[in-house]
Amino acid sequence: MEGAGTAGRDIGTERLLTVMEGLEAGRTPRAIATTVWGAEAVAGEWGSDSWMRAQVRRWIPKARALADGGWRAHVPRRTVGDPG
Repeated sequence: MEGAGTAGRDIGTERLLTVMEGLEAGRTPRAIATTVWGAEAVAGEWGSDSWMRAQVRRWIPKARALADGGWRAHVPRRTVGDPG
């Protein structure tokens, strides 16, 4: 389901934004996973060597890189003479 302001964003971008918001709020990786997949899924899957925990751990540095300016690489650039 697409919410307000999400048109044109892919699921990966949405998840990274969720991770960024969670980090800013001081949430733990498990709490971030709960936001993404829900409490029931996290209760059943989360563990020290789970795929779910590994995924959140991969997203964290990506989200931090976006927050530190990496988002600029995703913005289309105009060139001189571009009509847009």
